[in-house]
Amino acid sequence: MELPTTLKVIEGSLKLRREMSNPYNLLLTSSVSLTPEILNNICGSDEWHKFCAWMLQYGPEDRIGILKAHIHESPTLDGYHALAKLVESRYFSTIITTNVDSFLEDALLDRGVRSFEKLVIPRDTDEYIANILEREPRGIRIVKLRGSLDDGIIPETFPEAFDVKEALRSNLANYLNQDIVIVGSIEREKDLRRLLSFSRKKTIYYATPEEPDSNDDVVRAIRGRGHGNNINASLIFGTYGDFNLFFKTLESILPSSSITHNYTNPLAKNQHTQKIQEATKASSDSMSQSLSKEA
Repeated sequence: MELPTTLKVIEGSLKLRREMSNPYNLLLTSSVSLTPEILNNICGSDEWHKFCAWMLQYGPEDRIGILKAHIHESPTLDGYHALAKLVESRYFSTIITTNVDSFLEDALLDRGVRSFEKLVIPRDTDEYIANILEREPRGIRIVKLRGSLDDGIIPETFPEAFDVKEALRSNLANYLNQDIVIVGSIEREKDLRRLLSFSRKKTIYYATPEEPDSNDDVVRAIRGRGHGNNINASLIFGTYGDFNLFFKTLESILPSSSITHNYTNPLAKNQHTQKIQEATKASSDSMSQSLSKEA
């Protein structure tokens, strides 16, 4: 099967940014683990608002028990193992997730990667997480915004979204509005949707199994950032938008590396700005030519 042009461009972007020691940011949304099948198994409906209402009948400890019973195994394990290899190979460094499972952490441990930092709301303070996000990434950081089943903790309002507190809001917004890969629909993540900038000139790649609606906030942000005339250049949906196939494909086409599990602090990052801009322009020109041929 021919790879989508957008996936080839993502491949080039990730390679370049690894060379620059300035990897893309990554957001994994809750739709990765709380799939329609899981929702239906738990509450008899795959509608998010019905799932939320059903779960909120129970206290936090009971909700944790329910979630553990239903997502202790996952059809996304192959994807997480592929992602762990990409993280180990320095294609991503800081991963923000609204999933409560530990599949990524387990996959890293399976690969012998133990030097990563896990930050969990509400276990860790917003101020502490904000301080971490302010720093240049020197290692692997996983920020769990909705709690962690392994740690036995979720926010009081889970699974409903909550307002990001002021102490964390600006740092989280800055992270989301850098060059980023978003995997999974953002529709449920109201608190994160509000933080997306529609004007900041940064790249978003958006991977979802279903084609996102034109009113999807990520799609609107892509348009607002100047990619409105070529929106499909930023979207991966359908077969390759599936979590497993998306990361397994990237892992298969990107070169791995035998590395230490520490990241180089990009002290001379500003010296590479021109190179990044030139490469980005080249990728954009290539994308436009490819899409013209496909049209």
